[in-house]
Amino acid sequence: MEGIIMKKILKMTLKENKVKKKTESFTKTNENPTEKNVVENKKQKSGIKKSRSIVTRIASLVYISIFATVILIALLVVPYVSKTLQSNTKSTMSDVVKTLGESFDKQIDRSGKNVVLTKVALRNALKGARIEGLSTSYMYIIDSDKNYAWHPDENKIGSKVDVPVIEGIVDKMLNKGGGSKNCGFVDYKYKGRNKTASYLTSNTGAFTLVLCCDKSEINAPVRKVYARSAIAIIIVVVIMGSLAIIIPKRIAAPIKDVVFSMNRMAELDLAHRDINVHKVAKYNDEMGMLARSALVLKEELSTMAKALMDNSSKLDDASVSLKDSIEKVDDTVSSIEQAVTGIADGAGSQASDTQSANESVINIGADIDRCTDTMNNLSESVEKMKNMSGETMAVLKELVKISENTSDEISVLKEETSKTNVSAEAIRSAVELIQSIADQTSLLSLNASIEAARAGEHGKGFAVVADEIRSLSESSMNSADEIERIVSELLENSNVSVERMATVSDDVSIQIDKLGNTRKSFKGLTNETDKVIELTDSISKQINEINNAKNNVSSVLESLSAIAEQNAASTEETSASVQEIGASIDVIGDSANDLQNLAADMSDYIKKFRLYED
Repeated sequence: MEGIIMKKILKMTLKENKVKKKTESFTKTNENPTEKNVVENKKQKSGIKKSRSIVTRIASLVYISIFATVILIALLVVPYVSKTLQSNTKSTMSDVVKTLGESFDKQIDRSGKNVVLTKVALRNALKGARIEGLSTSYMYIIDSDKNYAWHPDENKIGSKVDVPVIEGIVDKMLNKGGGSKNCGFVDYKYKGRNKTASYLTSNTGAFTLVLCCDKSEINAPVRKVYARSAIAIIIVVVIMGSLAIIIPKRIAAPIKDVVFSMNRMAELDLAHRDINVHKVAKYNDEMGMLARSALVLKEELSTMAKALMDNSSKLDDASVSLKDSIEKVDDTVSSIEQAVTGIADGAGSQASDTQSANESVINIGADIDRCTDTMNNLSESVEKMKNMSGETMAVLKELVKISENTSDEISVLKEETSKTNVSAEAIRSAVELIQSIADQTSLLSLNASIEAARAGEHGKGFAVVADEIRSLSESSMNSADEIERIVSELLENSNVSVERMATVSDDVSIQIDKLGNTRKSFKGLTNETDKVIELTDSISKQINEINNAKNNVSSVLESLSAIAEQNAASTEETSASVQEIGASIDVIGDSANDLQNLAADMSDYIKKFRLYED
């Protein structure tokens, strides 16, 4: 029996050590989570480089696009526009020269060159002739003698042409002898100024018409294009640069608000109002989706934290109730142990008294034998027998009293055992409540794991919390199962004790009846002893009756001795069972203390959630 008790105590001690280790691990894991999260959040905030921010990236992209556009304009558009302007100007000059040249050829064909190429005629036709928008443009005519037939500077009229390039063109015309019209463009330098000229040689060989202009004036629109392009590019760069700074900041502002809210949640602060995040949540874009997800996450975390707080309070109350119940059961077991000890002492005393009575009966038998041998000592023997009968009556009276006390103690022990059954049933109800709470805690930890997985990186700290809560739930469930097993053993042992008490009570009742019969027999013996003096003739008959009575008493005493031994054995077994129950109750009490400590630790951790504003 002691070996079984030691094995059970050793098993409960090992489980208790496992619970303590898990409790210490849970406490270390969750120690100062808020401070840890705050440090990590500060590291994350301080670790964002400007070069990696969204504002910098978008601004850089815009600036790169602007510079790429500027380069494309500078390499492709501006040269094309410049070339187009120059081409248009030259085309206009060529058209004017061709139109006037053809007109002069027709007039020469009708009237002759002497009429058409006169100073007066040419003045009327060419004076003020120029390209609109080109102030330096003018026209002049070279005749077949290489003289100026017309020039805006009339002092040159009649003088030799002083432009070698134009003179070369006239020579080519004269060498061909006319008959074909030739036109084109030439560049030359005249009086230090670069000129561009459009010329036409007459198909009659009578003249060469030249329209010239300063090259710088032709290129002036190109320079204006470059200048205006540069101004436009600068304006675009300034505007786009400003937009590249303003727009990314407006884009990043909602992200910063959502990140700030997520950091507050990571610090277990669920009481902030998130006014800016609520504004962002109204956007119909990706920022709105992100803000709405953050608000939903906050709401789910708040609901979960409130549920954990409620369950933590219930778990704490249940652990306190369990501890109180165990203390009451422990007191009851102590009372039972004291009662059983008293019964054991009474059983030992009963055995001793029975032995004394048996010895007395032996002495009575010896006296009867002596009475049979010597009638002469009859009076003395009768007197001795009378004295011995008185002693026997006293012993029997004491035995009856002891038996009645034994019966009362057994009744009390039976009643206390019944109370133990009631307390054990109450413990079983508390265990069922603990199992229910453990199941709810397991479900809550599963929900926390799912929400942590959805939160991604921000939910890692909360995932660890969920794992520890699940471990706590499993530990509570295992402890509850062990408590239920012990309570079942307690109920089984208690029922066995009740049955044995009933048997002992029946035996004691029989013992009391036997003692009553014995007292009656000894009363008869006393009466007969009184009659011995008067009825000496019937002494032999009385001696035989006394001998028979002696035999009956001996049988009764043997029965009493057996009953006493059985009572002693039963009380020893009951005492061992009570000690085993006491050891189990102590282990359950330690488990209840551990459960209360776990509930307190979980309550302290949950209190770190901030659900309401101060």
